[in-house]
Amino acid sequence: MAGEQTRAFIANERSAGTSDIKIFNKLLDNPKFVAGLKKANQETGVTNRQFAAGLGLKISNQPVDLPKMQQDSKKAQAKEQGKTKAWESGLLGFSDLGAGVLQGVNYAADGVSKGINKVAGTNLDTKSYERVTQQRKEIEENHNLRREANDQGFDWMRLGGQVAATAPMAALGRTYQGAKILSGAGAKVAAQNAAVGAGIGAASFAKDADHRMLNTALGGVGGAAGGAIGEKIGRGVSSLNRKFNPASSTHVTNAQVESQIDIILSQMDDGLNGIRLGDLTAQAQAQLKNEVKKLMQQGRTPDAQTLQRMSVFTDLKSKGFDLKPTGKQATGSAQLWTKETNLSKLDGAEPLAKKYSQDHANLKALVDDFEFKTGGNAADEFQVGDDLFKQLRQQDESRNNYIAAMYNHAKQHTGNDLTLDAGRFANNMKNALDEDLADISLLPSPLLKKVQDFANGVKPFTLAEKEVMVKQLNRRISGADNQTRYALQSFRNSLEKEVDDSLNAFGTQLQGQAKTAWDDARKAATGRFGLIDRTPALKKALNDAEPDKAFDQLVWRGNVRQLESMVKELENTPEVLNNIKQMIVKRIAEKSFGVLDTFSPKGMSDALKSIGDRKLALFFKPEELKHLKNINAAGRYLISQPPGANVNHSNSASAFANYLSSFIKLPVVKGAVDKWVVSPSRGVNAHIKINQGANALAKTSTQNPSSGAELSLIDRLVKAGILSGANLPNQ
Repeated sequence: MAGEQTRAFIANERSAGTSDIKIFNKLLDNPKFVAGLKKANQETGVTNRQFAAGLGLKISNQPVDLPKMQQDSKKAQAKEQGKTKAWESGLLGFSDLGAGVLQGVNYAADGVSKGINKVAGTNLDTKSYERVTQQRKEIEENHNLRREANDQGFDWMRLGGQVAATAPMAALGRTYQGAKILSGAGAKVAAQNAAVGAGIGAASFAKDADHRMLNTALGGVGGAAGGAIGEKIGRGVSSLNRKFNPASSTHVTNAQVESQIDIILSQMDDGLNGIRLGDLTAQAQAQLKNEVKKLMQQGRTPDAQTLQRMSVFTDLKSKGFDLKPTGKQATGSAQLWTKETNLSKLDGAEPLAKKYSQDHANLKALVDDFEFKTGGNAADEFQVGDDLFKQLRQQDESRNNYIAAMYNHAKQHTGNDLTLDAGRFANNMKNALDEDLADISLLPSPLLKKVQDFANGVKPFTLAEKEVMVKQLNRRISGADNQTRYALQSFRNSLEKEVDDSLNAFGTQLQGQAKTAWDDARKAATGRFGLIDRTPALKKALNDAEPDKAFDQLVWRGNVRQLESMVKELENTPEVLNNIKQMIVKRIAEKSFGVLDTFSPKGMSDALKSIGDRKLALFFKPEELKHLKNINAAGRYLISQPPGANVNHSNSASAFANYLSSFIKLPVVKGAVDKWVVSPSRGVNAHIKINQGANALAKTSTQNPSSGAELSLIDRLVKAGILSGANLPNQ
């Protein structure tokens, strides 16, 4: 959406009375607008709110009734589903009582499982009651919302189903048979009917503990007032105007999903692996956005910690590395980490323990693959240093030859009879040797005598003589030992400097092409010396330093600026740079795995910190560096125990459970032990499958808070005339 079109759209919407926040939300439905907004987010860091302000939209302090928007959208969806059928209402009513019984069975089973977990250190499922309750709530809410959206009124068919289901229990109630309610006989009848009604209420479906208590109380009062059916009628009337916790609007744009993901991920930036949606591969982005969009459509918010972990695991999987995180690894939950780890130590849980062991091998394979893709083929750090120095010397020799050719060209314009200052040269040469800590006695005697003859005027010190001396020096340097070579190079550098100084003094006499040629030659020579000064690697190469420590001193612990100069010098020799990249990864691997190939999250984090992001960025592309950091993050998620986890590292509990299982022989107890302790392998695979990271986002997401308070169920029953005189507190 172009700028003028956008402003025209805003003006039209405002004239129609649309609020600024609604205008901005409409703009988010336009793909071109969203693309421009995303580009502004990435390139300038501007927020959506700031972008809106730039368009003249004031959305900072305007309240947004999101729950109402969610409710309206949910109603619209229910409207589209159409009216409920009579058989649907009847079946739902008939199952109300059974749903409550099913809740009770699962609640009891969860209690037993918790006890076994506490004693045996197992990790049996203790969430069945929550799942059954949630599933039933969703069915009820959808049914009632369809009736409300389609104006179907009181659900008499559901009431009929409820009556049919509770008839066997209601038959236990008694009629008053003309007895006065306040008499002794009436009181006994009321008490029995109240007990029956309370039992029916307690056995009926309840969305939570408070609701179950209310059902029990209402059932008792309803039974006493008019039999068990009174409670059912009351519940039927209450459903007429019941409010729901609506899910989020089913219309969720991709821009909203992307914004939600980045907002959540920004909360979990731990300084080590700050990650954004745009850092992931296109495949990983699509999968993550699809999962989060489904949750947002259900009115749920992803857990930040799980989202960050699954972002990393999903990205690696899209590149061919499926680490298959278990529940504890995908969520980072301290409680789940404790249970799952302790479970892995029991007899029969070998598949889970093997999975943890395999994690180290998988991480090693990840790092090895990263090293392979650097393209390097160096055997060790010595070879890296040796190849580096050879390449730098070769390039400097080519550069020096080019400069010599430039000087030769300049001499053709001025001749070789340019006189140099012998006295100034002698002083500068001695000072340079002192600064370079080179012994003057290492220089050949004939060379020093020639300098003395120049200084005494015995022989003229011309540019031609200087060139002869340089050729003699080059022959000596090629076969000299390290110290002598260093002294000869210092002498040669002083000669070049003297030429520059003399030409500067002589420059006023040069004109036209001669002046240009000499200026170009001097600039080239000065540039070479400057490059040597700011590139320690080049200086060491020319001084023929030993290559065994070159990688450690110049790369791993080197200065960023000096290393940057070296990388630029090597930009046309990718094979040397690839060897350096390979050795960087190899050293990171050594610090991460050690000799036993056991991954150490701290070791890898320390290695990455040691070399630093700035130096890594000189060798690796942004996507390569992100991948390396994702490997580091995945290692932490798979291996590092989160704060608060109470793992029994001594193995005493699991050892006791394994020991105990060998001696328990009672048939009933033995059956339980065989099932939950001796052979938990039958449950281990299922446990891993249930807690796989593939579904971790849905499991750890939370329901968005609802808006508004529900009307009092008791008030509705009182208005219906069923609970007249009941003195129960409002809920």
